[in-house]
Amino acid sequence: GGFVGILGFSQGSRLAHIISILHTVTNGDAFKGLRSIVHVSGYDGPIPPNFKTYLQDHWIQYKNNFHFDESIIISIPSLHVMGSTDKLVPIHESKELSDIYDKPL
Repeated sequence: GGFVGILGFSQGSRLAHIISILHTVTNGDAFKGLRSIVHVSGYDGPIPPNFKTYLQDHWIQYKNNFHFDESIIISIPSLHVMGSTDKLVPIHESKELSDIYDKPL
């Protein structure tokens, strides 16, 4: 059971990123088995305001891990696909997302 990898395109990439954050702050207990993320036309953005409340309500044992500042680095192997002619998600936005991951490809 569990997840081995997630492929997210555009808004789906945003969801994949939030899942990778959840996986990271729960030390791998959320989405067990997750070993890779592929972001296609991905971008970073603010964490949804109810996300921290969700974590506190459902993952209380990890409350000391709930930090969402620039210091979070996601160690899940990741591949970031960016398009030089993408009109909706410029490369610099995809690059900002890749900077949050340790050793992105």
